[in-house]
Amino acid sequence: MKRFNKIKLLLIMLASAMLLTSCKKELTEADAQEYVEACFKASLEGDVDDYAEVTGKSKKDVKKMYQESLDSLVEQMSSIAGTGEEFPRDFVEVCKELLASAKYEVGKAKKDKDGNFIVEVKAYPSDVMTVFLNNVSQSAAGTDIGEVLLDALKQAVEEQSYGDAVNYEVAVTKASDGKYSIDSKDANEVVIGLFAEMDTMFQASGKDYGNEYLNWTKLEWEAASEDEKSQCCLAVVQYLMGYTDEEMGLIDMTDANAQTSIQQMKDGINMSFSVPTEISIGDYAELVKSAGGFE
Repeated sequence: MKRFNKIKLLLIMLASAMLLTSCKKELTEADAQEYVEACFKASLEGDVDDYAEVTGKSKKDVKKMYQESLDSLVEQMSSIAGTGEEFPRDFVEVCKELLASAKYEVGKAKKDKDGNFIVEVKAYPSDVMTVFLNNVSQSAAGTDIGEVLLDALKQAVEEQSYGDAVNYEVAVTKASDGKYSIDSKDANEVVIGLFAEMDTMFQASGKDYGNEYLNWTKLEWEAASEDEKSQCCLAVVQYLMGYTDEEMGLIDMTDANAQTSIQQMKDGINMSFSVPTEISIGDYAELVKSAGGFE
């Protein structure tokens, strides 16, 4: 989904903001390892002590840079949410918790013949963004989007799990002025790898669900009337709950709770279809099921 891809990009930009400052002119292999570790600690955990020491920057300036990045994130999040209201300031703290929850290990550095270094970094990919999006998809209709995102992210940080370690190589290269810096592409790849599982969430399965509504894609959904979308949502309910046609016939569509539930599902589908995607309504139902919805 477009807005959530932007969220991921913003988090990556925040985590990468302080990875690019150059450090002192001469490094040993141990220094290069310390430099990379200090940069990731500052960017992901907000621990700036080692970073200030290896880069020669004051702790005050580093903390200011970190806070300005967080403030910018909140402003951008408000724009993405499109609420026209002040975005929850608590989101800053939740983003801090999210970044600090990243699981990684910085290994030893190796020096090459040109005086540059390669530092091994292991990243354990988290499913936090996938959990986040599933939580948002199941949020109550009519709730302020800022609060929806805030609550969904809080829950996702608590519920996330990690995959097996993926090995990366981060180059620390020497510039013409003799100073060393981390390769920005390498650093960003590590950060992306920490939240990689989001990229596979909205891939189409190609499965035939044996139901016209469940086989709908974004094209059919957007062309449908509100009544047709309601019928589509009922097909999702039947699929998830395993109801018979007779049991579905007992649902009173004039009931306020039923109407709220249907609108809630419409909102979730609309959010899932907010970017070009080939997933079907049935694929969406499987996402809801995998997230524990309708149990």
